[in-house]
Amino acid sequence: MLDDRAKLLLKTLVERYIAEGQPVGSRTLSRASGLDLSPATIRNVMSDLEGLGLIASPHTSAGRIPTARGYRLFVDTMLTAQREQFSTASLAPDQPQKVIANAANLLSNLSQFVGVVMAPRRASVFRQIEFLRLVDRTPFFEQARLLTCCAAGRCTRKRATTMRRTPPLNRHCC
Repeated sequence: MLDDRAKLLLKTLVERYIAEGQPVGSRTLSRASGLDLSPATIRNVMSDLEGLGLIASPHTSAGRIPTARGYRLFVDTMLTAQREQFSTASLAPDQPQKVIANAANLLSNLSQFVGVVMAPRRASVFRQIEFLRLVDRTPFFEQARLLTCCAAGRCTRKRATTMRRTPPLNRHCC
């Protein structure tokens, strides 16, 4: 599909675009890639990459930007991270706050944005569950109120409407 030169230029283009947020031109790629290629040769390779749907030009005189397909190829085959950059001390599971803080730090370092990590809520144990049948209002539906109380003392009420299994009998028949 792609030769080594095209892969290197795509990788350089994606990295420069991520770093600068601007379309990347052939002259910039020529300098940044480390290859001894003329801007014209790079434009030919970029044309091939554009034909494959890996890069696009936002307008005629602009450089190129990666497409979703180009990003996917970059992430799947070209993205490299140095393991020692993200090494952390091992944390015991009995230190949940430290584990969460460390996960947020790692996420922030990887993304270069704020990292937010939240612990899941503990599963509640119900102390009491009640179904209360409500007064019939229609012949085809039943209503009930569900009351749950957890061990921590928090209670919730929900109203549920269900179809009757069989409609009520017409008592004024013949």
